[in-house]
Amino acid sequence: KYILLVVIIVMVGILASGCSILQKLGFIEPENDELRPASSVVMEEEMARRLENKYPIRLYFANEDGTKLRVEIRYIDDSETEKGINYLASIIVNELINGPAAKEGLLPTIPEGTKLNFVEVKDGVATVDLSKEFVDNHMGGRNAEQLTLYSIVNSLTELSEIQKVKFTID
Repeated sequence: KYILLVVIIVMVGILASGCSILQKLGFIEPENDELRPASSVVMEEEMARRLENKYPIRLYFANEDGTKLRVEIRYIDDSETEKGINYLASIIVNELINGPAAKEGLLPTIPEGTKLNFVEVKDGVATVDLSKEFVDNHMGGRNAEQLTLYSIVNSLTELSEIQKVKFTID
C-alpha cells in the first residue's frame, strides 16, 4: 500500500509541475519562440496595402448602453504625424467630435454642435479649448459627463507626448 501511495504522489507531483521536468530530462523539445508569429492578426493583402504608411489613432467612445468607454482605431497618413503634436492632437479631438465610424456598438461622447477652437500641448499638458456647445448641449448627468471627459483624456494620452489634459471653453 505504501509503495502504491508513494508512486501515486510522485506521479501527481510530476503532472502538477507541468512539462518543464520532462523538458529538462530531454523527453520533450522546448518550444522555440522565434518560430512563432509575433501577431495573430490575419488580414487580406488588399487591407494590408491600404494600411501601409498609416498611423493608428485610438479613439474612445461610449459603448451602446453608455456606461463604459470602448476603443475605435482609425488610421491617418504618416505624413500627418510630421506636422507636430498640436496638429495630431487636434485631429484626435476633431475625430471624437465627428463621432464613431462604426454605426453599431458605439455612441458619440461629445455633444452635437461642439467645435474645437484649438489644442496646445506644452510640457506634457494638452489644453483643449472647445466651443460653448460642449457645455450647453451636453445631456448632463455625472456618468455622461465623466464619459465625455475621459473619452477625450484617454484618446489624447495615447500620445506619448501628452500626460495630462486641461479643458477650457471659448
